[in-house]
Amino acid sequence: MPTNPFSGLTLKELMTSEQLLPANNLADLPNRDLALDNLGVSASLADLNTLDGMAVTATIALAAGSGTDEMDITVTVKNAAGATVAASHVLEMWISDADTGIGLTANDADADMTADTGAILKAHTAEKHWTIQTAATGIFVGVIADAQNPADLYVAVKKPLGAGIVVSDATAADSWEGGA
Repeated sequence: MPTNPFSGLTLKELMTSEQLLPANNLADLPNRDLALDNLGVSASLADLNTLDGMAVTATIALAAGSGTDEMDITVTVKNAAGATVAASHVLEMWISDADTGIGLTANDADADMTADTGAILKAHTAEKHWTIQTAATGIFVGVIADAQNPADLYVAVKKPLGAGIVVSDATAADSWEGGA
C-alpha cells in the first residue's frame, strides 16, 4: 500500500511543499488568480460568481389575455446577471393564495391552463399546478380563464436549480381580459 509523503505536515507546510507543486495546484491557493490560472480557468472570480449562462431564476409576468376572461402568464428563465437563458427548461408552476407561494389556491378556474408558447408536460392538479417546459427561447406563456377574474392570487415557479421559488405580484381584476 502506498504511503502518504505529506503525513504529519501542517497546512502551511503542505501548501509550500516543493513536492506538492508538480502534483497539483494546492500550492497556489493563497493566490487565487494564480490558482485559477494553474487550473486552466480563464474566467475571473467575478465572472465565476455570476454563473453566466446558467439558469438560476425566473420572472413571472401577468397580463390580460386575448380571449374572454383569460390571463396570460409569462415565465422567463434568467441567469444570475438577469439575462434570458435561451434554452428549453422544465419548471414546476402553481397558483397560490399566499404571497409566499406556499400551498395551492382554493380557487377553481373555468378551464385548465393551455400553453401558447412552450408546453405543459403534466397537470398535477387541474387548474392549479403544472410541470411546464419553456420554448427554446427560455420563455413559457400559459393561458388560463376564469370568469370571476379573481384578485389576490399568486403564480409561483420553482427556480431552475431548485433552490427556492419565485412568486408573481398578486393578480388584480385587470390581470384578466374583461376584468375591471
